[in-house]
Amino acid sequence: MSDAMIALFGCSGMLLFGALGLAYVITSIGRKKSECPECGKKTATKKALVVDQTTGKEVEGERDFGFALVSAVGGLLIGAGLCAFVLSMVIPALGDESCSLEGIVLECVSYAGNMRVETTINLPIAFFALIGGLGAILNGVGRMRRAIVTRGKPMTCEFECPSCKHAWTEEVGAPE
Repeated sequence: MSDAMIALFGCSGMLLFGALGLAYVITSIGRKKSECPECGKKTATKKALVVDQTTGKEVEGERDFGFALVSAVGGLLIGAGLCAFVLSMVIPALGDESCSLEGIVLECVSYAGNMRVETTINLPIAFFALIGGLGAILNGVGRMRRAIVTRGKPMTCEFECPSCKHAWTEEVGAPE
């Protein structure tokens, strides 16, 4: 890949990541809040519950559709980036003859001019980072699914005031 293409992808990615961060801040500010009955502080929803029409049980939902989608996409991107980073580090090292497995680490030796460069990859840490990335992807997909499925339905919202720790619930009707 040429240097111009790498620079184009890098700049585009940074712009998209910046736009996602800005969207997160804007949707976070615009979240629907309720006033605490004890101290009057405005508080965002802690948990939203929707009645599933097929089973009649309450399932977790998302009250703020835009915020849920933006944070789900952010989780997906962070998880995918973490998985890609770990896999791009470990997979090429496994096939390289200058790398050797020494206990739980993969040690690689390369030369830059007349200077010896050693790289150490701790495999258990790489494995846990990969699992964490996959978990972030699954959480993002789950949140996105919850937001889409529960959009526009009446729900019970649970709140907890961050100041006085008072907890209460409110019924929220379907938007018209």
